Amino acid sequence: CGGTSTSSPAANGGKTALLITDRPEQEIMDDQGNLITTATEVWVTMSEASFKTEGGQWITVFNGPPKTFDLLTLHGSSDLLSLVDLQPGRYEKARLTVDSAHFVDANGDHPLKVPSHKVIIKFKHDLVITADGTQQVLFDFIPGKSIHLVETGNGTYILRPVIRVRILGSTGDDDTDSMRIEGTIASLDCANHRLTLEEKISGNTI
Repeated sequence: CGGTSTSSPAANGGKTALLITDRPEQEIMDDQGNLITTATEVWVTMSEASFKTEGGQWITVFNGPPKTFDLLTLHGSSDLLSLVDLQPGRYEKARLTVDSAHFVDANGDHPLKVPSHKVIIKFKHDLVITADGTQQVLFDFIPGKSIHLVETGNGTYILRPVIRVRILGSTGDDDTDSMRIEGTIASLDCANHRLTLEEKISGNTI
C-alpha cells in the first residue's frame, strides 16, 4: 500500500502511516519576501522516504513507484505516501526524495528547479515505535512558505522545501499544533462550556 519498503515486516513491530498534508498559503514569494504570484496548484513528485534510527542507520520506508501530489488540494486533509511495519525503537530523522515539482498560476504552468532532491528533517521529538503500536507521521508542506520559491534572473523558479513533521499515534502523540495547559480550576461555566484555569508562571497569573 503506497509503495514498497526495504524494512521487513516484523512480528510485534509497529505499523506506521506516512501522510502528506499542507497549509493553505498560495502566495509565492521571492528571496526578499516580495509577492511574485499566487498559485492555484503546487505539484510535487516523491519517490523515496527513509527514517534514521537513533543508532544512525537509515531505514527505507517508501521506495516508489513515485507519487505525485497537488499540495493545494490537501488543506484540511492528508494523502497516504506509505504504510509500513517498523522494528520497535527510536527514529530521529526523516529523509524525503523530491524528484520534480511545478506550480500553476494565472499565467500558466511553471517548472521548478530542485537543487537538492533530498530533504532531511530532524524530528522535534524522536519517533518511538513500540511492539504492536500504531503511528502516523505527517509531513506538512506549507506552499509559498514551507515551500520556498525563488525567481531567478532568467525567469526560472527554484524549489527549496521546508517541511514540518507531526507525529500522531497511540504510542505518544507529538502534535505540535496542540498545547497542554495545567493549572488550578478558577471557575467552571457548564452552560457555556467554559473552563478557566489559574496558573502561576514567573510571578504572573494566566
